[in-house]
Amino acid sequence: MDLSRPLGGICKALSLIIQHHEPTGTTFELIRSKFMLYVEMVKKTSKDEMEIVQTGSSYDDLHMCRNVSTYDKNVIFYPATDFDFMMVYKKFTVKDLTGEVKDGMDYNGKIRIEKIGSHDAFIMLPSKHLGYVKLFVTEKGHTMLKEKESKLLKHIDEEGFLLNDAFSKGVVMDQATEVIYSRLPETKFIASGPAISNYENEHRGYTYDFVHAFPCATWPEVAHRWNKRPRDANWPNEAIRNDMIKDGCAVVPVGFYTSEEQEKEWRLSFNSSERKLSIHLNENQKICYCIVKLLVKTSLQPDAVLSSYMVKNMMFWFCEQQYGYEGWEDEQLGDRILQLISYICTALEHGNIPHYFLPYNNMIFHKEKENVTNTLKEMQKLRELPFKALANVCMKMQLFAIGKDKPGLFTTGGELQLMLTLFTSSVQLLNELGLMNYDAPKFALKCFSAIIELNTSVKPFIRQSSNLFGSTSIPQLLKPTAIQYMQNGQIERSLAFFQIMLDADKCFVIEHYPETLSNIACLTAAKIDFEEDKTRKEELSTKANEYFQQALQCISDSPTLHFAYGSFLIDQKITLRRAEEQFVKAVSISKKREDDDALVQITLPGKQNVSTGLSYIPGKAVAFYNLIDTLADLDDVYKARMMAKEFEEYVSTLEIKHRKNALQLCSFSFRRIRLHIKASLLMKDAMKYKD
Repeated sequence: MDLSRPLGGICKALSLIIQHHEPTGTTFELIRSKFMLYVEMVKKTSKDEMEIVQTGSSYDDLHMCRNVSTYDKNVIFYPATDFDFMMVYKKFTVKDLTGEVKDGMDYNGKIRIEKIGSHDAFIMLPSKHLGYVKLFVTEKGHTMLKEKESKLLKHIDEEGFLLNDAFSKGVVMDQATEVIYSRLPETKFIASGPAISNYENEHRGYTYDFVHAFPCATWPEVAHRWNKRPRDANWPNEAIRNDMIKDGCAVVPVGFYTSEEQEKEWRLSFNSSERKLSIHLNENQKICYCIVKLLVKTSLQPDAVLSSYMVKNMMFWFCEQQYGYEGWEDEQLGDRILQLISYICTALEHGNIPHYFLPYNNMIFHKEKENVTNTLKEMQKLRELPFKALANVCMKMQLFAIGKDKPGLFTTGGELQLMLTLFTSSVQLLNELGLMNYDAPKFALKCFSAIIELNTSVKPFIRQSSNLFGSTSIPQLLKPTAIQYMQNGQIERSLAFFQIMLDADKCFVIEHYPETLSNIACLTAAKIDFEEDKTRKEELSTKANEYFQQALQCISDSPTLHFAYGSFLIDQKITLRRAEEQFVKAVSISKKREDDDALVQITLPGKQNVSTGLSYIPGKAVAFYNLIDTLADLDDVYKARMMAKEFEEYVSTLEIKHRKNALQLCSFSFRRIRLHIKASLLMKDAMKYKD
């Protein structure tokens, strides 16, 4: 049983639900905006010599975490996230000599030349471990540090190399970075790899990581093969690669895991390039990466060897070697997710997670073999039971209300049962989000599109379903809702959903649901009466007229449409004769389209209705009434009386449920042309019918 397509649909739905959780988004923005105040203070203090760049998934929106409530009613992020910042010292630049000088050679002569003539603060020289370098302080570098009375001078060894413990021991460049550290209340900083991490808010599910970095304007020599290596999927393309290379790289303070000279080594950082690659991932590639990363973070044991950064590197490799720009349609997403997990499993089997830019750098080289084996087994389990893992995540992230009341639904059953539970829960929540966000049509359209993909993917596994779970097109899904809102007089909501139907697939709507155009026209026209601004009124009138014209081109058997357009022409004081033409066309239609009457609502003259004041009447009957009224205004009494007689004959052919309202309307038509006795008789006939 292939469940890969439902897997893709559910993952896309969960991505939409998680990433558009308003409380979480608000919290993220609050944290970001608060920290940006510190950034501005740093710029002023450093006189713009330092650039603070937010990095990582929390900046690129390649994360999935959510505010959840704990047992003690606190709100935390789950899974935990971090806010990464790179503090780049713009004027302390690095010159790359790794391609000209090889480790183990006598490069003192080269250093002396560069020490005197270099315009950079540091010279990058190779270490014994590829991807790691040493930083030699040049004459200019010494001068710059002395001018700033920097404490970094104490971390230059006797050979002239800057040691990386300058930052890991809490030494900061100058007063500028003190702003960052001192502004975080009761801070507790711990060296973590190249970062200085603040865990003050760890209990709330987030931390701050600060990485000090020196910029190198050129692409590092050790990574020159990256741009030239063969790419089966042509990803990223040449233009993107060339743009990335222009950004150069940076060096950050951390040595190789097992190096004898660990304190002398600095690691190459490709942060800017990684960000550009992330930007150029398409929507489904981003979902694939985020879902796999989410499962890794929430399903693996604490001693697992895989990190989020490793998953990102494997995603880049996956795109380059297998699926670049093609193969990412919605129906293929589930396959891609399982294949990425398999791709990582294969890498773990070989004991090698290669760095994307420096493939000879095995990021799990230093990990215990037993931990690698255990991680492989856990990843294989994810591949075999993806819905169980997803259900567990949904429970922990408190995504569905049903999970709180009936947790067993998400913890028991096989993959098929869990898939169906996730399917129904996702569709219901997406529908709620879409309906609630009618005034944000792009997001609402995404919600409804996700429902359609889910319904389509799960259709082979269910026999019968309601419109919500069975619709395979957005117009089919939204038509009942839009009509209900229209019947309840909720113009804005109804118009929004009819418009979403049209925007989703205009050609499909015109072919199968052309009445959508007339509904949009009528609702737009109805908004005119509520608008006070003259310019806005004119805009709405023009828009309504355009939709009426489009509808008339598509529909030839709707008395309601002609009646509505004629009424619009009268309301807008265009011409009575043009309105008359529309009413004549309406009453001339012998066989109306199906369900045409259900869309007509008018207020009967003198009729009192405590609920809405509206009555449902066939469009042709209303057209007769309006035609007779128009002819009376044009003083064409003879033609008006002829139409009244036809109206009476037409009413006698109507279904019983329409007879009372139609007779009342016919009575008012005869009264309009001063045939009062006939009008009274028709009203008496109307009273014989029950409401």
